[in-house]
Amino acid sequence: AVLLDVPAARHEPMMPPEDLVRAWLLLYYKIGPEPKPTEFWTDFGRAHHRDFLAESKPGRGVPEQARAAVAGLTGTRERVFRLLEWTRSKVRLASADTTLTRAERADLKRNASPEQTLERGVGTWRDLTLLFAAAARACDLDVRWLSLCRRTEGRADLTFTQSYFFRTYDIGVRDGERWIMVDPAAID
Repeated sequence: AVLLDVPAARHEPMMPPEDLVRAWLLLYYKIGPEPKPTEFWTDFGRAHHRDFLAESKPGRGVPEQARAAVAGLTGTRERVFRLLEWTRSKVRLASADTTLTRAERADLKRNASPEQTLERGVGTWRDLTLLFAAAARACDLDVRWLSLCRRTEGRADLTFTQSYFFRTYDIGVRDGERWIMVDPAAID
C-alpha cells in the first residue's frame, strides 16, 4: 500500500485525540471466525460482570465499616460520595503516595481482596476501585464495572470485536433511572 500527499498533523487546542486525527494501523492476530459485534460485546460484558462480582464481593470487615460510614444517609448520591471519601481515607494510592520510597513501592504485594486492601491501607488503582465497589455492594447499592476507552485512544468503535482499547475502568452506581460514574482512585 502506498499513501501519497498525506498532510502532516498539526496540534490544535481542543482537537480530538491524536490517534483520531493521524493515520495509523493496528495489526493483530485472530484465530477462529469473527464473532458478530453484538455477540462479542454481550459475552465481553457478561464475563467482566461475573469476574467483577467475584472480585468485589464484600467480605469480613468491609460491610460493617461501610455501613457505619453511611449511617443516617438515605440518598444514593450522598451514600456514594460518603463511601468515596471513606475509601480514600482508609487506603493510600501506592502510585501517588509520596511517603513510599521507590523500593517500598516495588516491594508491595498484590492485594488479593478488598478486605486485604482495607487491612493493608495501601493499594493500586484497581484495589481502591474494588474496595469502593465492595463497600457500595455491602450498602445494597446497584454497582457495575465500567470498561472504558482512554480519551487518548479515541472513541469506542463497537463494530471492532476486540477489547484492546478498553483498558481503563470506573464504577457505575445506579441512582434511580441514572448512573453515577465513580473513579475512586482519581487524584483530585
